[in-house]
Amino acid sequence: MSKAIQALLAAALLAVSGSALANERDPVCGNNCTAWLSFGGQDFTIPMNVSADGKGWVKDFVAETAMGRVELNNLWMDPDPMILFGIGVVNFTNSPLLFSFGFSTPISLSGTVGANSQISYALTDGAGDGVTLAPFFGSNVLVAQDFDATLKGTDKGVDVGQSCSTALCGPYSGSNVLNFGTTQVMMGATVSFVLTGMDAAGLSGYVVQTPIPEPATYLMMGLGVAGLLLRRRFNIR
Repeated sequence: MSKAIQALLAAALLAVSGSALANERDPVCGNNCTAWLSFGGQDFTIPMNVSADGKGWVKDFVAETAMGRVELNNLWMDPDPMILFGIGVVNFTNSPLLFSFGFSTPISLSGTVGANSQISYALTDGAGDGVTLAPFFGSNVLVAQDFDATLKGTDKGVDVGQSCSTALCGPYSGSNVLNFGTTQVMMGATVSFVLTGMDAAGLSGYVVQTPIPEPATYLMMGLGVAGLLLRRRFNIR
């Protein structure tokens, strides 16, 4: 991941870490969910809406320059946590153009966590000379990380989205199980790719992760069920 994107995620983390740690059991977006995009050398901060129950969302945000057009059709960020997005882009130039998006949401996760991701693209060959969408950073379009309060980032191991030159690409999916020794206070995802000239693309995907109960938790649950069954048996007698 580039230093510029790491810096943007770090800035977002500084904004959310205090409030996320103050309310570890139930993090909410408030002013702490962030979204940005960049293309053609210009950066845009995306205004965030927040629902009554603390979820962040964006609908039909548009940014256009002489070089291209971006539509963030849908973005949903749930500190539960989940990031869900739908994006449309058009390259107005005759040369490949870089598009980058970044999303972050406060979280409060530790212990064993299951992570999943998915992304798909639909490509349009505007010039009739072929179309290609390719990752810009590394080998994946969608990259996801978690951060603790010290700004230490951990790749979730669910980066997905390879280069593609057909009309429909994907879905590309990833899953992984992580074990965090410290509480993670922010989840970040970036979507970065290069699109060939005079072409268009639509992308949709998500990153989601959930705690996995430890064996001791399963044992306590089992003992609780056994206790209820035993009590019921004695009540019947």
